[in-house]
Amino acid sequence: MIATGYSATGVILPLVSRDHYDGEFVLVAATTGYTLGALGFAVVVARWRPRSPGWASLFGLGLYGFAPLAMMLEAPPAAVVLAYVLAGVGIELFNVLWFTAIQREVEPRLLARVSSVDFLFSYGLAPVGLALITPAVAAGGVSTTLAVCAVVCFLAPALAACAPGARRYSRRSVDR
Repeated sequence: MIATGYSATGVILPLVSRDHYDGEFVLVAATTGYTLGALGFAVVVARWRPRSPGWASLFGLGLYGFAPLAMMLEAPPAAVVLAYVLAGVGIELFNVLWFTAIQREVEPRLLARVSSVDFLFSYGLAPVGLALITPAVAAGGVSTTLAVCAVVCFLAPALAACAPGARRYSRRSVDR
């Protein structure tokens, strides 16, 4: 998810901003919107206790799919910025609830190891996505690449939500 979402943001957003919107305005506004959405919602989610934190956080993670979708559809600049605000909100909704669950569910003596593996696979794949995004654009075009990124961003959290225990991010209350 991070490999495709961040790659679309880091590589394709500057191209789309330049080529479709004739300048850097959409790039600057979208990345600012993302940051403000993330910062603003981090404060909210730190106090919120959803009944199904796993599903809530995975829903939030899926919001990132609107960023490549808005660019693919060549939406008006305001819609692209709104998509990035949603992505920022969603990523913090995911992060706060996910990291809280890890700290709650993992034995303290194993927390560093589990967190290391989590970061290795989550953020460790981001460079792979960045390395592959340019060849993907060259082979399939910007729209096709953005479509694939959007599908992965929507589908990966939806599939993760089907895992046992995903609803509450808890081993103790495996959902059936």
